[in-house]
Amino acid sequence: MASKGVLYLLLSGPADTARALELLRLAESQAGLGDHGVAVLLQGDGVEWLAEGASSEAQAALQVISELSGGVFACSHSLAERGVVPALQVREAHAPQRISQAVAHGWQVISG
Repeated sequence: MASKGVLYLLLSGPADTARALELLRLAESQAGLGDHGVAVLLQGDGVEWLAEGASSEAQAALQVISELSGGVFACSHSLAERGVVPALQVREAHAPQRISQAVAHGWQVISG
């Protein structure tokens, strides 16, 4: 049975730029195909990509995913813990609940 969608769980922050950007590129290309749902959930160090002055390449990829009707979520706990105020418009979510919802709906979860 094919996956109904993919939730990309981005845990990597600026300390692991290459890994994070690779995951965002995958999500961006899959969102562009439009054949099933795509969402990105930033958690832990991943929320650092939303901070003012973060990598413009990462922020551009997140913006494109959002414009292609992909969901871009940020873990509210991680945002508060790190004091990050998002420079991009994202939806806040409780990460464990969002991941459980994705799994319950038959979505694949890919983390990096």
